[in-house]
Amino acid sequence: MQTDYPDFLIDATPGARDLLDEIDKLTADMAPLNDAVGAAIKARLGKVRPVRYGPTENDVRPAPADGVTMAEFDALNAAKATADAAQAAQGRKIAAARSKFDALMRAVSRERRREVAIPVHCAAHDEAVEALAKLDAALRRRHAAAPYAAEDGATVVHLSFSLLRTDEVGAFAKPEHALRSLGVFLDSTAPSA
Repeated sequence: MQTDYPDFLIDATPGARDLLDEIDKLTADMAPLNDAVGAAIKARLGKVRPVRYGPTENDVRPAPADGVTMAEFDALNAAKATADAAQAAQGRKIAAARSKFDALMRAVSRERRREVAIPVHCAAHDEAVEALAKLDAALRRRHAAAPYAAEDGATVVHLSFSLLRTDEVGAFAKPEHALRSLGVFLDSTAPSA
């Protein structure tokens, strides 16, 4: 199930992952019930017709189509009612599990969320700094190799590019400027324990 909560917080909350697994299983179990409702509806096509009994749009009741016996009509209606009931019961189970999961996650205190998030934030920050250093090195190698990679007689034009598009950087920043800006951003957003 998709949630608004990150995996690291779900995994740090006792019982949350089990509830998500239960929701996923209940949702998977709903598929054949949906198919059964679809099959019951399809079986009624051409055999059940609406009959208006009042002036409003909703004043309609089902009736057997021409050539359909009451026994067949009743069996079709019973099959549809059984399929609808099973689908509705499963839907209630899913809703209850989702409600339980949401209540569990909302009960996690702000302090606990922060406690769980700090190491994740720090590790991701370190990973971003390392990735930026690798990107910087790769872009410098690419820039240096470009004239040598060109075909004979070709003119290599060193176009500027931008990793960031902000008012401070502008639409076309040189690689060094964009990388420096990213570095400043990472420094300014460095995690504090």
